[in-house]
Amino acid sequence: MTATYVLLEVENLNIEFRIGSEYVSAVRDLAVELRPGETLGLAGESGCGKSTAALGIMNLLPDNGRIRSGRIIFDGQDLTKLSSHEIRRVWWKEMAIVFQGALNSLNPVKRVGTQIAESLILRGGLDKKAAWRRVGELFELIGIKPERAYDYPHEFSGGMRQRAMIAMAICLNPKLVIADECTTALDVMIQTQIMNLLKALKVQLQLSMIFINHDLALIAEICDRVAIMYAGRIVEIGEMEDLFFRPAHPYVKLLLQSLPRLKGPAEDLVSIPGAPPRLKDVPMGCSFLPRCPIGADDCSRSIPHLTEVEKDHRAACFKIEKTKGNK
Repeated sequence: MTATYVLLEVENLNIEFRIGSEYVSAVRDLAVELRPGETLGLAGESGCGKSTAALGIMNLLPDNGRIRSGRIIFDGQDLTKLSSHEIRRVWWKEMAIVFQGALNSLNPVKRVGTQIAESLILRGGLDKKAAWRRVGELFELIGIKPERAYDYPHEFSGGMRQRAMIAMAICLNPKLVIADECTTALDVMIQTQIMNLLKALKVQLQLSMIFINHDLALIAEICDRVAIMYAGRIVEIGEMEDLFFRPAHPYVKLLLQSLPRLKGPAEDLVSIPGAPPRLKDVPMGCSFLPRCPIGADDCSRSIPHLTEVEKDHRAACFKIEKTKGNK
C-alpha cells in the first residue's frame, strides 16, 4: 500500500520576533500537512499567528523575524535549509501568496499588467511579447477585460485589485497558493465574487491552497480541512465537517457558538470573555485557560498537545474526554 503524497509538511515550526533586546514567540510548534489539490483553512482571532505562519512558510518574514526551529518540507525539500537565492527560485514558480492589502502590494506608478509581466519575464523566462500575451490570458481567467491591464492600480476597484493579485500569484502555475485574508475590507458581493474565483481556479488549475481568514463561514465554504489557532498554536485541526459539527476544544466550541445561524432553532449568540494574551504575556500551560469555561488548576502545569479525537481530527485540550463528541 503506497503512502499518500504530501505536498507541504510543516514540522514543529517556531517563529519569533525581536522586540528591543529580546525575542518573542509568535508561532509555536506549528505542524500541518497539505496534500495535492487540498485546501487547508487557517483561522483564529487577530494576532493568533495566522499571517506570521504564512510568511514563515514563504520565508518572507521581516528583518526582525526569524524561524527559531522546525522544518518546512515542500515537494520533498526543506525550505528552511535554502539560501535566499535558492528560495527565490521557489517563489511564484512553486508557491505564491496573495496578500490582504492589494493596494499596498501593487506599485502605484506602474500599470497593473506591467507588474504581472515583470514576474513572467524575470521569473518565468518569457520575452516581453509572450509575457503580455500571458497577461491577457490571465485577465480573461480572472474576469477582467484584457485591455484593463494597461490601467494603474488606482483605476481598479478593490475587488479588481484583489483579482489582479490573484492573477500575479498564479501567473507561473505554482503548485501552492496561500491566500492571506484576501477578502478582508471587501463588501459582501465582492467577497462572493473572489470566493467563486478561488474555487474555480482551484479546480481548473488543480491548486493546493492555504486559505487564511478570520471568517469561519468563508472557511467552511472553500476548505477541505481546518486548523484553528490561538496564541500562536493550533488548538484543533480536522476535516471541515468534523470540526464544525463535532468540535472538541472549548475555544472552538465558543467560536462556533458566536456565529449566527440561518437554519435550526433560534439560539442566543455566545461571546468569549476576555481577550487573547499578548505575545509577551502568554500564560504557562494552556494559553486559553484564563478564558476557558472548563479549565482547572492542572491546565496551568504543562502545555496541552494535539490529541486524536477521532480519525484525522485532533485537539489540544487536557479535558478532551469531557468535550469529545459534543456539539
